[in-house]
Amino acid sequence: MLDTPLYQSIFASSPIGAYILSPSEDPVILDVNEAFLRNVAHTREQLVGQHLFVALPAPPDDPDDPSSNGVMALRNSLARVIATGQPQSMPTQRYPIRSRGPDGKEVFVERFWNATNTPIFDAAGKLLCIYHVTIEVAAQKKAEEALRLSRREALEAARQAEAGRARLDAVLQ
Repeated sequence: MLDTPLYQSIFASSPIGAYILSPSEDPVILDVNEAFLRNVAHTREQLVGQHLFVALPAPPDDPDDPSSNGVMALRNSLARVIATGQPQSMPTQRYPIRSRGPDGKEVFVERFWNATNTPIFDAAGKLLCIYHVTIEVAAQKKAEEALRLSRREALEAARQAEAGRARLDAVLQ
């Protein structure tokens, strides 16, 4: 068995963003690692001890974008972890992060995350906390969208080329 300082060192130095939550309907952030702090541009003091959805609120969900319901999806995943005692992997979630713009005004920076919520139990089987691991995938989402747009444009160009060839064939006959 590894000792506690080693576990803490592994958590703190992991290159993958993570935080630890209290196991409740209104979870409190118990700890965060440096990778997560870099991803969200917040300090430990801004997050640790705060209720999750107060410290990291999302902007109002966009009813036209079902993938934007990050708060509800995260709440549901955490509730399933508490109810089942089983880890929950979430599909990619849109969850913009609150920040300050150059003018000092509050803005939300578009972010997409892959996340897993894992229950942590003590030796007696009591749920102690939830280990939340996040991988920020906004660049991947942008690349996927650019690829979709490029494919759409290529299909349109092919359609127009075919129509032009058909018109040319008609003129030459």
